[in-house]
Amino acid sequence: MRLFVTGGTGFVGSNIIRVAREKHSAEVFTTTNRWQPDEAVDFQHAQVDMGDRDALLRVVRDFQPDAIVHNAILNDFPRIHRERKLAWRLYVDATRTLVDAANELGIKIVLVSTDWVFDGTQSGADEITPPTQAITTAC
Repeated sequence: MRLFVTGGTGFVGSNIIRVAREKHSAEVFTTTNRWQPDEAVDFQHAQVDMGDRDALLRVVRDFQPDAIVHNAILNDFPRIHRERKLAWRLYVDATRTLVDAANELGIKIVLVSTDWVFDGTQSGADEITPPTQAITTAC
């Protein structure tokens, strides 16, 4: 299996890659932002601007994955609110580009969503748990 992972250097993405490699012997490609490995890694990677539609489509097409797991984030909550257009480009437009790539290649895509709509005061949040009031009013 060939797996294209966005955000593979973060906590969630790195664990997705580890499980895909160890449990399923998957060939993995991940996008990176500034990260460069300190040592040899057992997956392919390249720095990709997630907001650059052409660059993102090119790396997906070049890798020819069987599936995409999209979990890249802009890990700077205040910046997301300060730079709304950038946040839109990196979240909405990048997701749209990956969905277009998946449709073009006839493959599945999995979107891993953020937990930033919760402030940590509630436990056991699931897909139907409403966001906390403090977070809702900040957005």
